[in-house]
Amino acid sequence: MMAQQPMENGVLFASMTEEEQRYATLYLQVCRKYGIDPVKADDMEKDFLKKRLEYLLKEQVAV
Repeated sequence: MMAQQPMENGVLFASMTEEEQRYATLYLQVCRKYGIDPVKADDMEKDFLKKRLEYLLKEQVAV
């Protein structure tokens, strides 16, 4: 879960953990590789992304 930082000039900053950063980076890499726009993704594409990320994260831990 992201730790919330105090509001400064009306903007809320939230720092990401190392694990969250790794997940976000991998998520964007998978989106690029398969040509999926995460904003416009339909349910089938979102399900594919979720399963692909779970697989990749499991493989990273095992390696």
